[in-house]
Order: sequence, then structure tokens, then C-alpha cells
Amino acid sequence: MLHIPDSLSYDQPFLAHLIAFTAHAAKGQFRADKTTPFIEHPRRVAHLVNEFYHKDYHIKDGLDVNLNIALSAAYLHDVLEDTRLTAPELLELGISEEVLKVVILLTKTNDPSEPEDKEYYRGILTNDNAIFVKVCDRISNIEDAEKEIKASRTLKRWKKYVERTLTEVLPLYENFPSLYKELYARVESIYVLLCEQDEEFFNVCVTKAAEETMVLSNPATIISNQYYQFFLKMNPSILLPRVFNMFLQKECMGIWGWFSMLNILLPNANAIPKNHHGKVHEIKQDWLNWAKENGYLTLTI
Repeated sequence: MLHIPDSLSYDQPFLAHLIAFTAHAAKGQFRADKTTPFIEHPRRVAHLVNEFYHKDYHIKDGLDVNLNIALSAAYLHDVLEDTRLTAPELLELGISEEVLKVVILLTKTNDPSEPEDKEYYRGILTNDNAIFVKVCDRISNIEDAEKEIKASRTLKRWKKYVERTLTEVLPLYENFPSLYKELYARVESIYVLLCEQDEEFFNVCVTKAAEETMVLSNPATIISNQYYQFFLKMNPSILLPRVFNMFLQKECMGIWGWFSMLNILLPNANAIPKNHHGKVHEIKQDWLNWAKENGYLTLTI
């Protein structure tokens, strides 16, 4: 068990930080980059908790958050999962039952190599402090992922994590619009980055965009799909050659979505004659001709 002199004399956030620092350092833990001390993650989570609290997100989202409890849980949210400390030992060190309750909710009980299960999030949604801390934890991890991807490290490692955040975690925060907006902004940023740097990931997103919009006919509704919104924020010098190369294929998934996107990205192209409006094959060929003339095709028509 850790020994922290006069631990009962400290306020909860300070004590929690001290315990987390000592416990993670004792195991010699680092973040995924192998150089950043692990304590920087709970510190970042606590920073986000403090930032969001003082932006009144808890009030705007109807959450009853106690800042001291949330900060303390932010510092300790990984100690039961990743160090030798136990829940009884945290109590002995002076951590309150209210903080421990949140920490336990934030601790995965399934295999550490597996993603969080539905029961895990079901528990978190029963406690406002846990809801608040968890979104900050996820944001911190997404920020770390983006740094690693930009440094061209472990691209593959983060793909599933990012996908699960979009499809499984983000929907849980739909009733908390302020927190949802913060998480979505990070998810959007990393999706754009992954799509730019990994064409295989981009192609997976293309398939999902087509599947999710295949029964839609309104161009504005199609282009509002989250994947098309990610594509719109990509660097055009990366996106456009990929789109036009897809047009060379006999079957191009989500063709009307791409037409709508090209109209947004290239409003002054004037690529489509009026007598071709509504004619999919003619429009596709018109765009291919325009792409060839403007140097966007990397394959031959």
C-alpha cells in the first residue's frame, strides 16, 4: 500500500492527484508514446473537468456535478484498473466514499484489452459526476491519438477506438449537448486526419456514407450525413483525386452525395451543361472531363 504522510489533512483533489502521481509512477507507467509519464493523462482529464465546469456545461446540460468530486475522480479514474491500489486502500488513504463511487464506475471490469461493454456505460449514466469525467477522459485519449497520428505512429492502433467513439460513445451524450459538442469536435478532427492519411480508412468511411444515405434523395439531406461532413473538411488536394478516381469505376457508391459535395467544393467549376442536369452518367463524365483538364486525375479515363 502507498504511504502518503498526513494524507487525511489534504483536500480531496490534491490528495487524489498525489495518490495518482505516486501510484502510476510506482509502476513506471507511460502513455502510448512511451515517453510521456502516465500522470499527464489524468492531469489533462482534470484540466478538462475544470474547464468545462467553469464554462457551466453541467448547468447547460442539466447535470448535478460537484467540482471537487469530479476533479478527484478525474485524477484517480485509472488507478484501480492500472495500478496495484484497491478500493479499500483508497478509503484508508482518505479518499471519500463519494469520490470512490465515481472511480469505481469509471473502472473497467472486463478484459483490459477489450473495449468498454454496455454495462460499463450503463453504470456511468447513473452518476452525473461520472458522466462529466468520462467525456473528459475520452476527449483526452482522442487528443493523444491525434498527436500520435500526426507523428505517423500507430495509425492502426487508434482506428477502432475512434470508430467506437463515433458509433458507441458519442450517442450516449446526445442528451448533454455541451459535452456532445466538445467530444464531436475532437472526433471530427481525428476522422478527417485519418481519412487524409489512410486511404483504406477513407474507403471504409465511403462505404458507410453510401450505406447510410442509399434511401435518401434530397441532396442537402445526403450531404448532411456525418461522413460526408468529414469528407468536406478534408484537404481538397487529397480528397478530389480520390473522388474522381472513384468515378472511373463502373459502380461508384454514393454518387449523388459526391455530386453534391463537388458542387460545394467547386462552386465555380461550371462542369455540368444544363441539358445534363439529373443524368447521372453524363454528370459523372462531365466531372471526369473537368478533372482531367484540371490535373486531378491520377488514373486514365
